[in-house]
Amino acid sequence: MASFGAPTFGDLSLTECAMVLTKTAQELDKGDMSASVRLLSAQAIALNGIFGELARVGQLNMFNHPDYAERYLRLAFKAQAQSRATLEAIATIKNPPVVFARQANINNGGQQQVNNGAPVSGQGASPAYAEETQSRPNELLGVTHGQGLDLGAQAAAGGINQAVETVGAVNRTEKRFR
Repeated sequence: MASFGAPTFGDLSLTECAMVLTKTAQELDKGDMSASVRLLSAQAIALNGIFGELARVGQLNMFNHPDYAERYLRLAFKAQAQSRATLEAIATIKNPPVVFARQANINNGGQQQVNNGAPVSGQGASPAYAEETQSRPNELLGVTHGQGLDLGAQAAAGGINQAVETVGAVNRTEKRFR
């Protein structure tokens, strides 16, 4: 950090750099993401400046040197994409996605604990005690609302293709495989 930052910031004290890094790491451990947001904001602004300058130089070379213009514009759009991704990272830090898990499988030390069917309440975490839950009807087999499958009367055998009919007692093989 001291060697790469020297052209921009001048000579940096290695001790001061270490102190700042330690303080920032402690803040991150406590959940304070403000240093990360500041860093990403500066990065997004710098990338936006790079995009603007590369786009301007690309436009200047558009008619005299189209190959150079294409190279500059490709780099400009890459910088723009990185700026967008950086701003998206800031939005994720500020507003983390919420995940509603209906099942949690936890395995610590060889014992499997499965938490199924905990109701999702709109007022904070679900209760820490076990609850009795009713199982849902099996929709795969067509059982819904207490009604089972109704197959109706069994259809009679059709007479469409008489050459392909069931094997009767007369045509059965003598040796049966099990």
